[in-house]
Order: sequence, then C-alpha cells, then structure tokens
Amino acid sequence: MAELSNSYPLFFILGPTAVGKSDLALNLALKFQGAVVNFDSLQFYKDINIGTAKPSCSERKKCPHFLFDICEVGTHFTAGQFRKNALTLIDEKESEYPLFFVGGSGFYLQALEKGMYSVKPIPETISRKTQKELEEFGIEFLYKELVERDPAYAIKIGSKDKYRIQRATNLIRANNKPISEIMNEHKNQLAKTKLNKEYYKIGLFIDREKLRQRVKERTLKMLTSGWIEETQELLTLVGDDWAPLKSVGYKELVIFLKNQMSYDEMVDKIITNTMRLAKRQMTWFKKEGNIHWFDALENVEKISDFVASKIFKKQA
Repeated sequence: MAELSNSYPLFFILGPTAVGKSDLALNLALKFQGAVVNFDSLQFYKDINIGTAKPSCSERKKCPHFLFDICEVGTHFTAGQFRKNALTLIDEKESEYPLFFVGGSGFYLQALEKGMYSVKPIPETISRKTQKELEEFGIEFLYKELVERDPAYAIKIGSKDKYRIQRATNLIRANNKPISEIMNEHKNQLAKTKLNKEYYKIGLFIDREKLRQRVKERTLKMLTSGWIEETQELLTLVGDDWAPLKSVGYKELVIFLKNQMSYDEMVDKIITNTMRLAKRQMTWFKKEGNIHWFDALENVEKISDFVASKIFKKQA
C-alpha cells in the first residue's frame, strides 16, 4: 500500500511558451486533488487575459487556482512580491494538497527557489552625482575611481562596460565597501533565504518546428478571440508605457493599433518574437541542473507516474 506524506512536495512545471504547461498543471492538479499556482510574470495582472493564455474561468472552477489576477492594471508586481506571496501560500496550503506551480518566468522561479538579496536603494544624491560625472567626464573617470577602490572587480569587468561600471560606482559609494564584499554578503544572505522545502521541477520540451506550429495556431486563435480589442482597452486605460504592454505579443499589437504595421506583418512578428522568447526561456532553464525533462507530446501518464512517485511513499 501507499500513503500520503504529511506535507506534500511542491511541483514546478516549466518550459517555453506554448509548450502546454498550463494544460499539464491543470491535469495534474485534478488527478492529485491539488491546486495550480501561477508564476508567469503577466498572469498576476487583472484584465490582461487573452495574450497571456491565462486559464479560463471555467478551468479555474475545476480546482483551486492561486496568484492569478492579484494585481490591478497599471501597477507593477515584482519578483520579490511574488516570493513573499508564494511563501505565504506554501505555508498555508502545503499540508492540504499538492501545489503545482506553472509558468515560463525563470527569474520569478529563481527568486522563490534561491532567494533574493535585499539591496538598499541607492540614495538619489549618489546616483545623480554619478550620472553627472559620467556625462561631464566620461566613463573613464568612473572607471579610474573603480580601479582605485576595487581593482579586482575593475579588472574583471573591464573599462568598456558602462552599465556595470556605473552600477558598481553607485554601490561602492552607497555602501562604502568593495563589490567583492557586497557580493559575499549577497551569497551569505541567499544561503539563508533559499526555499527549504521538498520540491521537483518538471520541464517540458518539444521539437522546434512543432512548437512554431503551436505558436502560430495559438496566435491566430488569440487574435480571433478578442486580443486586439483587449489590447486597445488596456491602451486606453494605462497607455503604452505599462511594462506588460511591452511584452511579446502585446508590443506588436500596440504598434499595429498605432497603424505602424500591417495586420499580416503583426502576425508574423508575434510568431517570430514568440519563438525567440521560447529560445531564451529554454536557454535559461537548461542552465538549471535539477529539472526532470519530458517530451511535451508524451502521454501525460508518464509525468503523472513521476509525480505519484514523489507524492506517495511506501509504508515501511
């Protein structure tokens, strides 16, 4: 016989966009009487539905769904806020039923899994002074100071990396300590904040041409389901500076709605840029060494067997 553990392990379902993560999460949640938890960076927001492939109302009625539609349009939701919400949810629900986290936002998953370093905001007086010196004297001026205050880091990043030189200068001036010391503090803090739970990461992959076909079909379906109208309404409410409207799919629609791109060009751009996003997502996830990979076209039973083996344990 088998018995359920006192506290269920957590499951993270990840992979490129359009690979079938949400369908799998729902199927597993139904089979194991669990819940679906969102970690997609766009599905946290209300009223941004079609272009994010957010689970429908009917799907959400089939089992508990968490961390969907928790932010108002026009606001900004950070990885740190997600981590806080997710940890609270885990503490409340991990003994009640299995939680199946689903999304393609690797950074948000990393924030939960590995923790986040709490960096004190750079005082505006310091950042303004650094920016003014950069404009007046050039990057060489800031790099010279970096060489004097943290030569090891200066050599590491080189004299041409404008972004890192400026950021390092701000950090050193604000903390009055070298970057190496700040980074050591970072590592020590992360060691204390990493996710101290039993969890498993399930990755889905698919042949690139088959994924492209899925992306094309999904894009066309979204467009005939009111995606253009949804984007127009969001533009009316918050304008095009809101970060989610700069995401793949929405940004192309915004350009189309401004009459700067034809309909056919817009469709082609969405498909192309979605495939590029999928490639970036896979590059991110492939760096992780603890993902159990499955072909997205395999029978879901194979993945279900894997999940069952982690949820159920043989009696001694």
